[in-house]
Amino acid sequence: MNRNNTIVGIDKEIFQTLLKEAQNRHREFNEPIPNANKDSLDKVEACLLLPFQTANQKYCYKCFTSKASILFYALIKNHCLQNGNKRMAVLSLGYFFYLNERMFLLSNDEIYRLAKITALSTNKTKSINKIHKSLMQSAKYKFPNAFSLHGLLKIKKSSKLRRLLYIQKAKLKMQTLLAK
Repeated sequence: MNRNNTIVGIDKEIFQTLLKEAQNRHREFNEPIPNANKDSLDKVEACLLLPFQTANQKYCYKCFTSKASILFYALIKNHCLQNGNKRMAVLSLGYFFYLNERMFLLSNDEIYRLAKITALSTNKTKSINKIHKSLMQSAKYKFPNAFSLHGLLKIKKSSKLRRLLYIQKAKLKMQTLLAK
């Protein structure tokens, strides 16, 4: 959550930026992630909107960790991309935490195991509960409040400026996640 307790989601444009960064990085390691076609991006967009789904004018996923859990689960299990679904789910989850000023405290080994277990799971409810439980500790901690790029996004400027700030934040987070 950010300072006004609003949970901010990832949009399709940001996902595409994360995807391009991941493609560039994984190409170096000979682990390619293919380009996403229109159908793939439509599936991705559905996954990105899922945490904010409502029923009877109430959110289906109320708290930050519930939203993060369903986002992670959906990006892995919906097989939006030909290859790289788990990697993109991990990067998207890390960025979702970052965007909402939460510290992502799971180690690389822990998030790798969680992604593998999620991919192999057959019980949706148990899998989402396991993800939620794993993320609970991380979600408790917010970034230090000394300076926040997210605060800049609240400035009433052009949507292009906000988009550029989002993209810059995505790139910064990608560099941090990929450096690990």
